[in-house]
Amino acid sequence: MVDWNALSPPQREILERYHVLVGQWNENAAEITRLQAKQSFLSQQANDLTVAARVFQFDLAPTYQEVAVQIANITASALVIPATPSASQALSASAPAKAMPVAKPRPVHAIILEMAARAYPERVRASEIREELEKQGIVLHEKTVGMTLYRLSKQGLMERKRKADWFFVPAAERGDAADAAGDEGSSGDQPELQAAAE
Repeated sequence: MVDWNALSPPQREILERYHVLVGQWNENAAEITRLQAKQSFLSQQANDLTVAARVFQFDLAPTYQEVAVQIANITASALVIPATPSASQALSASAPAKAMPVAKPRPVHAIILEMAARAYPERVRASEIREELEKQGIVLHEKTVGMTLYRLSKQGLMERKRKADWFFVPAAERGDAADAAGDEGSSGDQPELQAAAE
């Protein structure tokens, strides 16, 4: 049996750190188990709603895809959820459950453009937009907002004045750039894009 007092300080430090790691590992494993149980419960509820929709003569998944934007101004996509034994038993006399649709946020560039439009005619700044997005749970690389604003400016949708001030360009004031906007390529081959993101 290993005697703790006989171990060298580095050995003890390694073992102590490993002890902390094991504790965190076990906590995560317990959380995963809890989340898996919750997902199984949600899957069963989704399957129950699919059956209920059939009773009222409509197909839940495609109908939801069409009305999701109206419900929450979002687009919808499908997430496949494996059937649990209880859900399978509940649906044994019906057709197999379809994928459960989930809400998917709008593209970041659309959100940024909307924020700039709301601020118009006042300016917006990348740091302020990034802070507001983080409040909404959208965490981005520190340069993403700046690069997005730059791309929007190349499309004629935004205009930069001074180094950090960006202004929304109303439709009536946009030039040909907005109509001819296309893919701008990666930031790696655009030095000015790198500068705009900083």
